[in-house]
Amino acid sequence: MTARLTAALAATLLMAAPTQAQNVEGFRPLFEDRLHQQGDGFSLCVNTLSMTADFERALAQAIGDILLTDVKIIDIEPAAPPRPLDTALPYTAEQIYILMAEQCDGFFGFTVAAGYPDWLTISYPYLVGNQILVTRDQAYNKLEDVPRDRPIGSRFGTDGDASLITYLQSLPESARWKRFGYGENKLLLDRLNDGTVAAAVIWEPTLQFATSGDPKAAGYKQLEAPFKITSTQVGIGIRTIDSYLKEELGDAIKALIADGTMDTLLKEHHLAGDSSTPQTELSR
Repeated sequence: MTARLTAALAATLLMAAPTQAQNVEGFRPLFEDRLHQQGDGFSLCVNTLSMTADFERALAQAIGDILLTDVKIIDIEPAAPPRPLDTALPYTAEQIYILMAEQCDGFFGFTVAAGYPDWLTISYPYLVGNQILVTRDQAYNKLEDVPRDRPIGSRFGTDGDASLITYLQSLPESARWKRFGYGENKLLLDRLNDGTVAAAVIWEPTLQFATSGDPKAAGYKQLEAPFKITSTQVGIGIRTIDSYLKEELGDAIKALIADGTMDTLLKEHHLAGDSSTPQTELSR
């Protein structure tokens, strides 16, 4: 197995079809019997094409420092073409299974959600980001200021997209904004920038990264939303049988959040800005 296999961030990408599930079962002995030969250390894998890759490498080092252990950082280069401003890649459950059997004790970039296979568990979240509603029209302050004939954009399949759809469906049809869904974050921002959509629901770390940590200077304004938008939590994927590692990583992440290190790293890597809610509040 080469290092060109990676993990999908979305839980839906890990829900294997019945035929895939049967194939995965064939690798279970390898997966469960793998011996760790790194002494007291462990390996953490990073998706090299993710916008969070540099942050996660720095976080892996910080985790090793706080646990006083060796952490081997393994860069996994996906075979699929990269999507700008993204973290997710569409790989099968079988590919992820084999990769974690052979190389990764933990893999950065999994959303904390239900529905994962029984062999995979997710650590305490190391990154919690709000889904926010933004515009480039400085005259707007809240969603109700946006004319009803102007569409609202969102990224397909995200927590923010689901929240927007639920809200729009609760309105009378005559009072609904149109929703334009996009498959990539960059395309969503492009359509907001060129005026195709009047506002957009986007993950705040994505907007921060796209603007080098200063959305306001780049011309974006956050709007008040009349509906609750679920935040997105990201953790480390770990084999379920490695429950001890899940506890160790969770303790380290909590400590790095509590002492402010996590916020510092996020700002250094343009995934948060001065106006961002601290992780100490988001992780409660």
